[in-house]
Amino acid sequence: MAARCAQNEPRYLNQRTCQRTATVEGEWQMMRAVMQHIWQWTTHQSFNRRHWLMLGLLPLLIVALTAAVSYRRAQQALTQARAQAATTAGVVFQKTVLTAPDADGLTLIQNRRALRSLVAWRGDLWAATEGGLLRITNDGAVRRAYSVFDGLPASDLTAIEIFQNQLWLGTREQGLVSFDGERFARYMWPQHDAKAVTTLKEDQGRLLIGTFAGGLLTFDGARFEEVKAVNERLRGVTLIERHATRLYVGTFADGLWRNEAARWQRLTVNEGLPANRIVGVIEQAERILIATDFGLASVPRSFERAETIATHATLAGLQQWQGRVWAVNESGALYEFAHRQLTPHEWRKPVETTDSRLLIREGALWLMSSAGAWGVTMNGKRPQLTPFAQTPIALADNIVAALALDDTGNLWAGAFRHGVSVLSHEGQLIKQLNQPEAREINAISYDAATRRMLVATTQGLWQAPNHLNDRWQMSRIETGLPARNVASLTRWNEHLALAASRGLALGTDKQWRLLTTVQGLPSNSAYAVQAVGRKLYVGTLSGLSVIENGHVTHTFTTANSSLTHHWVTALTTVGDQLFVGTYGGGVYALTPAGTLASLKGEFDAAFVNPNALVSDGTHLLIGTLNGAFVFDTVTQRAQRLTRELPAAQVLSVAADERAFWFGTTSGLLRVAKSTYLANRRDDESHHSHNSHNSHGAN
Repeated sequence: MAARCAQNEPRYLNQRTCQRTATVEGEWQMMRAVMQHIWQWTTHQSFNRRHWLMLGLLPLLIVALTAAVSYRRAQQALTQARAQAATTAGVVFQKTVLTAPDADGLTLIQNRRALRSLVAWRGDLWAATEGGLLRITNDGAVRRAYSVFDGLPASDLTAIEIFQNQLWLGTREQGLVSFDGERFARYMWPQHDAKAVTTLKEDQGRLLIGTFAGGLLTFDGARFEEVKAVNERLRGVTLIERHATRLYVGTFADGLWRNEAARWQRLTVNEGLPANRIVGVIEQAERILIATDFGLASVPRSFERAETIATHATLAGLQQWQGRVWAVNESGALYEFAHRQLTPHEWRKPVETTDSRLLIREGALWLMSSAGAWGVTMNGKRPQLTPFAQTPIALADNIVAALALDDTGNLWAGAFRHGVSVLSHEGQLIKQLNQPEAREINAISYDAATRRMLVATTQGLWQAPNHLNDRWQMSRIETGLPARNVASLTRWNEHLALAASRGLALGTDKQWRLLTTVQGLPSNSAYAVQAVGRKLYVGTLSGLSVIENGHVTHTFTTANSSLTHHWVTALTTVGDQLFVGTYGGGVYALTPAGTLASLKGEFDAAFVNPNALVSDGTHLLIGTLNGAFVFDTVTQRAQRLTRELPAAQVLSVAADERAFWFGTTSGLLRVAKSTYLANRRDDESHHSHNSHNSHGAN
């Protein structure tokens, strides 16, 4: 038995079980040997009275031996139970019943086209989308959309499942959410880094919760536990599948795990997988098909070494439906797998398609992607895809990286991946531009000198035409541009000033001059630029510099000023006063004495995102990693916005006389200024009244 234990492969992770079995068998073999010896002794010819006396003690000996064996087995069971407890440890959680915020004067602008998952519940279909929860009729009509205005803690939903007659939703940044049809409740794990829930699966009376950083969790309705593979956390869970007694857990970078009869096994590239990112698993009669993001592999049911049978970069999903195996890649191309080949099936998919996946619900096959959802039916031997629950496009992308207003009051919203959207002052989409070469937008600015919008991207500087029309396109300014990655820009006298990856670029569209650390900048990585009179201020990775007459005249750093964090991410002005946003140190004001003074309040240690600091002349709008702030420079009071936002991270801000705008990772929020100011006056009046009553009572 010991030899057999030694021959076990380490990846089976059951060596202790094998050793315990060997120990128990050895003990019973010893008892059998003793009993056999006694039997031989009693049949010996010289058996006498003294021997019969000793034989009378035999029952006591048997009882003692049995007790010893039972004690050893109990101790081993206790050890095994402790080991099991270590692999399913209880997880501390917090449950919060959520209420809807006051949405008076608020407008939410976001896409809901990207469907992540779908379930049937209470006579309708319910979909987790990039823009909240959708209730959809069986024929594809959207009955109702649920957003943060209805109590959701965040808009970007990643998964949906039914458990104990409730809907359960995974979010990208707010943990797990339940919905009973009336109210939402949020579950968070304060001692676990599990804010990003990636997948959900109802399994044998419990809810399995895959997270990106917090492992695989289970929930029985009262208690959360973490499931580990012999004390090893299951990291980056992307897929959970149950086939009979076998549980499969796919991961983002750690291969595929399988659990059967409390035994964990794992396959990675070391065992023959094309890649460690798992996107699909199918059990067949003699083999298991495993889809990775670099191809398809086959493995015996014994879960031993895998064999790559089809190579395909960006494979994104795998399902078996109507006796055939179907696969999809990241951009939505549909394939059938047969005879060790992936055969494409052409269909009219949108050009801009990402994040595709295949899903089986209620016996039907669905293709879901960033561009929408399609139901798959068979037309003879060929699949036919029908659009399902298509919603209007509100933005080029929900990740709003840059905002700016033009001279007509239109709002320009730049997405990091999908170009620019132009919206009316009420938030209606007017125009969308998605030039493949003009993406990854960092900043947008209106240039009064040319009456054009300038767009800074990771691929250079672009300018838009004066009028929006059907042939509207941006053109690149690239003559002599010293750096392609432009983070921010402004007009300074007759020159453009560009904060770029190689320093500060000054000049026109024909001739440029570059200022770097050689000329006195604290860092070549410039992120923000702002003109104040004859001076130009440049925010860099290592501090704030003052430029006069084309030269660096002073630099503020953590060593010579009140700055607590050296990365300056955003700059703006109120009148002639400069305000400085930092990453981790909040916001500072440049005083008339030429020193930096921290603005105290909730945001005095905030992480201000690049270019997420603007002013309307009275208020500062501040976008951070955790909400937004509106700071009144007259009263020196700030209001924080969190629950009203579609996502916690605010990447961009804009303001005019009518509205405040907040661009997040999940869409755009418009706040009517008249409503906001009226509510602020009511709040201040209420606060003053309560303060007066409190003093009177004293």
